[in-house]
Amino acid sequence: MAELRNRKKQQTHDALSAAAIALFLERGFDQVSVADIAAAAHVSKPTLFKYFATKQDLVLHRIADHAHQSAHLLHQAATSAPTARTARTDPTPPANPNFSTADPNSSTADPTAPAPDSTAPAADSTASTATAAPTADPAASASPAADPTAPTAGVKARPSAARPGASGPLTASPSVTLPGDGGGRIAWAAGVLRDAFLAGLEQRDPVTGLNDHPEVLAYYRLVFETPALAIRVQQFIADDQAALADALGNDLTAEVAAAQLIATQQVLAKRNYRAMAAGITADNQYPTAQTEAQTAFATFSIPTP
Repeated sequence: MAELRNRKKQQTHDALSAAAIALFLERGFDQVSVADIAAAAHVSKPTLFKYFATKQDLVLHRIADHAHQSAHLLHQAATSAPTARTARTDPTPPANPNFSTADPNSSTADPTAPAPDSTAPAADSTASTATAAPTADPAASASPAADPTAPTAGVKARPSAARPGASGPLTASPSVTLPGDGGGRIAWAAGVLRDAFLAGLEQRDPVTGLNDHPEVLAYYRLVFETPALAIRVQQFIADDQAALADALGNDLTAEVAAAQLIATQQVLAKRNYRAMAAGITADNQYPTAQTEAQTAFATFSIPTP
């Protein structure tokens, strides 16, 4: 019975998000009210607020699912097999990349799968939360498909162990000691994040910007051309950077490196998105994106294994 209830809650959550994004894409974010969304999803406003505390959350929960993603990757790599700690220098993404963006116990496998939240209290639709995401040029994870909330638009199948799915925001990882000290620790971390980014490029993961599905691009435009949403995205970036700095040791070196690493991811994803928006296909952009990722992360002096 509990499983059935949870399934129904997830279906309601998904239906609300789908209805909201469809309306936002059709009319614009500011022209759609919470009452409009509730009516389209055939629920009451109080029911809607049980699942989404704010109007913005109906869109941005897909980005919030990536909260602390980079920090989580480092913790995961530091506690995994030694091979996961080895920095790579060749351009080929690993066959089974350590590329988790959410709770490893989750059952779905996509960066944009909705975050189940059946207990969120009702709140003012202008309230905000701070989680992690990319810059005000699409570098975030967003992957609507046939409808703007479908989770796998344009994403190629990845190995089943490569990335446990995202059914909610990342939870804090247990404290671990990262390999290396000072610059060595930063180089190791850059290698982990580079491998994850390369794996995402290969799979056309929207978080890398290398996804040319029309609905993905439409979602990006909605988020980054709507001031209320774009401002929230900046909060996500700041929170992600702080989490990464903490994972790296929370000293001066860690804070500077976290800012640089997050900026590197954002610049790479932004360049890929701009190529998609200009009409270049993801397949045609892939070699360039791969080379640029290698070049960008090489500035961190990643050691040769």
